[in-house]
Amino acid sequence: MHPRGPTRWALACLAVPLAGCVAQIQETRLEGPPRPTVDARSEVITERGTAPDGSTRCRDVTVTAPMVRDVVLRRSFADDGQERNAALAMLLGAGMGALVFGAGQVQCSQGGACSAPTVAAVVVAGVALLPLAFIARNAAAVRDREVVEPVAPGTRPGAWRECPPALETRPPRP
Repeated sequence: MHPRGPTRWALACLAVPLAGCVAQIQETRLEGPPRPTVDARSEVITERGTAPDGSTRCRDVTVTAPMVRDVVLRRSFADDGQERNAALAMLLGAGMGALVFGAGQVQCSQGGACSAPTVAAVVVAGVALLPLAFIARNAAAVRDREVVEPVAPGTRPGAWRECPPALETRPPRP
């Protein structure tokens, strides 16, 4: 048998239960209303448009910029990956406890035959750390976040009115 054969077999066996250990995360965005920043400025501009009868009409539009919005990103588990991690960790922990208990019950001679259950307990403890690591990774990934993101400038249009007559351009006086 190839020396790496048992290692490959063990990794293949571990791949099946560990395949679903990374829990899928569902994210929900809760967006607050747009608000001006501390250094925001408002400017009034005149907007021209065409009325249904073809005449030109105007209105004043107040534009405020820059604007931002508070967003809360709520995260939750979308599948049962976290439950699988906990179940695997508990099963492996119980197996380790059984091995340690069995090692304590064996009457050892000077030969060192008692080291096999101890080595098995250490191996099971190492394998039990994998689902525990995934539990910690998933718990860190599911934490909520709050961010502030920029949004389009705020506009507040006024009522439509008749446009004032265009100002004549005169040459400057000498």
